[in-house]
Amino acid sequence: MKALLVFAWLLVVAAAAGFVLAIVVKLMGGAPVAFGLYPRSLMSFTNTCLLFAIVFLLIRIPAKKK
Repeated sequence: MKALLVFAWLLVVAAAAGFVLAIVVKLMGGAPVAFGLYPRSLMSFTNTCLLFAIVFLLIRIPAKKK
């Protein structure tokens, strides 16, 4: 279960990086950065990372009660 916590934190860090990158790209004019990624795509990546992090943290709750 420790691996889920580590993976959840890695997803939070990836989400933070994606969020910052989306803001920077939007401030620079909204042109795609690399691989055709627009700010909206980066925000979708951020949302997905945060949702998976929440799921991994919620999976750990029943394991703590045992």
